[in-house]
This record gives sequence, structure tokens and C-alpha cells, in this order.
Amino acid sequence: MNEDQQCYTCRWGWYLENEEGETHNSLGECHRHAPRPVAYTEHIVHHKAVWPVVHGSSGCGDWTSRFT
Repeated sequence: MNEDQQCYTCRWGWYLENEEGETHNSLGECHRHAPRPVAYTEHIVHHKAVWPVVHGSSGCGDWTSRFT
């Protein structure tokens, strides 16, 4: 995969910076599509919507440059 087409350079990636300021080596969220519903339990079933978690060096077919 081309280094330029990774999550840390994508317009849809959010919060892609770790404590060292390294965007390519951190976790973030992909905001390309609407959050997806998930169910979890803590004695009662709860539902909420979450953005997919991505690694800064990951990528996909929906990549779009944040710099254009």
C-alpha cells in the first residue's frame, strides 16, 4: 500500500495522534461512514453507536486526501 494512502493522511481519520505526536503510529477513528451500532452488557444490554477504530498506518479503498 502506498504510504500516502494510509489512515493518518486520510480526510476521514480523526484523533490520529499519540502522546509522542506520531500520527502514523497511533490509533484513531474512521469517520468515513456513519457510526455502527454495537451492543454490550454490564448486567443490562446497552446499545450505542461507535466509529471504527483504525491504526494510523492502516488504509482502505475509501481513502481521500485531507490535504486537497
